[in-house]
Amino acid sequence: MGHLRIEADRLTIEVNSQQRAEAIKRKIGRRLGKRAVFRHAVIESLEKILEERQANPPAVRPSSAQVDDQRMNSPEVQRAIKEMAERHWRDWLDSPLPVLKGQTPRQAAATEIGRERLEAVLMHFAQLDQGDEPFAPDLDALRGELGLS
Repeated sequence: MGHLRIEADRLTIEVNSQQRAEAIKRKIGRRLGKRAVFRHAVIESLEKILEERQANPPAVRPSSAQVDDQRMNSPEVQRAIKEMAERHWRDWLDSPLPVLKGQTPRQAAATEIGRERLEAVLMHFAQLDQGDEPFAPDLDALRGELGLS
């Protein structure tokens, strides 16, 4: 167990035992030969490390979920999601749907039986509790586009 950090032409390895330090030095020596130059080792006692951590606790970092939430709530991401949703529903109008017997919503809107099927689909969408779901359809806009208002 250990941590490797590569920066430019430097490799820093942190391990928690002398045994591991010797093992990793041997492995690197076998693989890199003379191209690897050992500079120095720093050995710290557990007590010293704990004292330093208590004196200088690591900075509190936001969790990945918090970072994701911040990103999702950024205006740029919200705008992109809105544009994706609008594009989806625009494309939906011209997509053949099994529930409409293979017709697109636009094609279905042209016949009486198709309009009935289409209304059933739109009513189903209305019954779904979608809250502030960004991809929820704008039913009024869809009905207007299909001439069902």
